[in-house]
Amino acid sequence: GELMKKLLLSLIFGVALSASAQEWYQWNHGVGNGHFYTALPSTDWDSAATQAVDLGGYLTTINDSRELDFLRTTFGRVEQFWIGLNDIDSQGNFSWFNGEAYDFQYEAHNFGDSPDAANGAVMNAPPMNPDYLTRGKWVDAGLEGPYRAIVESDVDPTGGVSVPEPTSFAIMGLMIGAVHL
Repeated sequence: GELMKKLLLSLIFGVALSASAQEWYQWNHGVGNGHFYTALPSTDWDSAATQAVDLGGYLTTINDSRELDFLRTTFGRVEQFWIGLNDIDSQGNFSWFNGEAYDFQYEAHNFGDSPDAANGAVMNAPPMNPDYLTRGKWVDAGLEGPYRAIVESDVDPTGGVSVPEPTSFAIMGLMIGAVHL
């Protein structure tokens, strides 16, 4: 009935059913790492990092181009978002907030141009030529921002209520349409 219709619409359009104010998206196993992601409202880097921990996660760590593409598909390809990369502990030496190795690097041409101040990093750096797309590159930014932030959690922070990754919506829509045939 009506509850089933709301459930199906929520799955198709990505509306979370959780009582939590946060909508979490899982990067499914097999394709991704199985982690959960959400976006925070615009704020400074320190507040974003604190909020991420309060939600049971951390500012996201991006380990490869597939994860970057998932984040850009899920949260946007133009808007800049805080990520967990920063040089707060050692000026000019960037590291991930959660301590993971900084192996995958995707910096913009001007990354690290602020040697005199601690910085966080944002993804979707503006391109040199405004006619080009952002490509998701990272650039350092003063800690005051403000930018929205992407939070990552290794475990399900919702207690089992999450929104599927966006690429699953089309598949679910096809499956739901098939049920009504």
